[in-house]
Amino acid sequence: MAVNKYERNKKRDNSTKCCIILKVFIIAFLLVLCLVLIFILHSKQKNVDKNAKYGGVNENEQNKINTQFFAVSINSKMYVDKDGKTLAYIKNDKSNKYNMKVKIKEEKSNVVLFSSEVIKSGEQVDLIVIDKKLKPDKYNAIAEFFAVDKNTGEAKGLVIVKIILVVEE
Repeated sequence: MAVNKYERNKKRDNSTKCCIILKVFIIAFLLVLCLVLIFILHSKQKNVDKNAKYGGVNENEQNKINTQFFAVSINSKMYVDKDGKTLAYIKNDKSNKYNMKVKIKEEKSNVVLFSSEVIKSGEQVDLIVIDKKLKPDKYNAIAEFFAVDKNTGEAKGLVIVKIILVVEE
């Protein structure tokens, strides 16, 4: 009989060991799954355009505008063809209370390369033509978004976004 008790205890020990190993495996699997999900979510954030920003309104004009932000959108890297045409995707977000005008300037020289007409809230301008003939090269530029009063056309605030112009041959 002693042998049978020994064999039963041995079987219990083996089943307990299997149960512990199974629990450890499940916990390890869940940890790996969590790490993979964190990695996937983090890697998606790397694809965010770092130049695309919501710009704050000039502090001196803040009370006049009576809003905290002026939401704007523009293509952060534009490829300019030989005729000066480029897809800019300039957008005055529909949440904005103000119309806007946009100027694109070459950053070093501060030369104006493009000036828009008034862009109403909710409108978008896709294709623009650069006014100045540029040599094929890569240019750092800035886009100045002016919040303008709908009645007077007076500038009420300014948002500046850095962009890159790549002039193709």
